[in-house]
Amino acid sequence: MIRLVGKFQRVVLGIMGLVLILSGALPVSQVRAQDPEAGFFVGMVRGIDINPDSDQIALGYADKIEIRTLETGALLRELATPVRAQAWGNGLIDWHPSLALLAVGDRQSVALWNPETGEHLRTVELDDQLSNMAWYPEGEILIVGLWDGTLWIVDLAETAPQLLLKAENPISALAVSSQGQIAFGQKDSSGLISIMTLEGQIVQTLSAAPNLPYPVVLLAWSGDDAYLSVNLDQGDVRGYSLIWEVATGQITTQMHLPTASMFTWYEDEDEPLLTAITHLVDMETDQTTIDTFTITGEELHDLTLPKVRPFFIVWAKSTLVIVDTEGYLHRVVRVHS
Repeated sequence: MIRLVGKFQRVVLGIMGLVLILSGALPVSQVRAQDPEAGFFVGMVRGIDINPDSDQIALGYADKIEIRTLETGALLRELATPVRAQAWGNGLIDWHPSLALLAVGDRQSVALWNPETGEHLRTVELDDQLSNMAWYPEGEILIVGLWDGTLWIVDLAETAPQLLLKAENPISALAVSSQGQIAFGQKDSSGLISIMTLEGQIVQTLSAAPNLPYPVVLLAWSGDDAYLSVNLDQGDVRGYSLIWEVATGQITTQMHLPTASMFTWYEDEDEPLLTAITHLVDMETDQTTIDTFTITGEELHDLTLPKVRPFFIVWAKSTLVIVDTEGYLHRVVRVHS
């Protein structure tokens, strides 16, 4: 879903003949002169997620969820549920990839809603603190990770969660592919990612050790499920970002970037691309740096956005959505010239 993080859960993509437009109106040369007021004000949100099939965004706050349109920011409805659980700084909100279901994480429970009608479907109490969650692509099934190291299946058709797996350490990262592959990392020094089925069978492990023995903090699948991006926390605001080719188990690229870097996959016509904010802000110039990488780590484009300091970022098809630290929502649209 990556500040990512997500689905990790990022900011501007420009490649050969592409034009970037901020808030749907301005070319790059004019973007450089714009300030956060170019977007619309949404306040201090705790997390965001996008409806994959419509022009809607869910904004999470301390006491509610707001469902708004991306085009104008018009408020469609409010859901009376707090967003208090976080995964690496991002409030846990997850929109189902194909059904009218929205999961909202509290400290030790998950609230399930119909975001189209505003109906509260169910609140699921958990045995420990919530650390991560992600929808399974088929059925009304949510995969939930807890700080006690357990992974659970929350199925709306069942009365209680079902234990999927008990790991040795807290579940620190979780991502489910479009084909139903469940990848998770643990809060330990192994740099280990496990990939398993819905039946709890581990089918593959990917390890960054012994060279990079650091905890996994963010995971994200590319849209075609061929690649998995991984953030490792080295400490002291530093970390490593890796891209794995899942079929071969090989690392295609390794980047030493700030732990605060934010990433998102963008599915280009030719190959998956990883967009990254590698420096949140340059204090001297007041600019955010945006980089785009191929799966082999080739840097395709550099761009700076003045006076826009991203706090949350997510792709909505060809539109990159940014909520900045001042509480403004911006849209950066990728348009073919």
